[in-house]
Amino acid sequence: MSTLLDIIKNYFENTPTDILKNDFNNREHLNDIGPDVIEYATSIREFLNNETIIAESGNVSVHELEISNYHTTEEIDTDSLYYLAA
Repeated sequence: MSTLLDIIKNYFENTPTDILKNDFNNREHLNDIGPDVIEYATSIREFLNNETIIAESGNVSVHELEISNYHTTEEIDTDSLYYLAA
């Protein structure tokens, strides 16, 4: 059984150029959906830099939720299906 890498390499090595160009042209419109890799990487880098600056500035506030009002003494069965709600 071949790996995905082997299958892809085989496809590009053994497929005629005109078919490869045709495949590319048929899917080229998909490049217009969402950001490209460079735009995505840049936005993630900027986001992480901003998060680091905020964290280092010491202006980080913590919001705590008081759960004592929501506490119940009823137990949840170990075979319950509550995880399906997530």
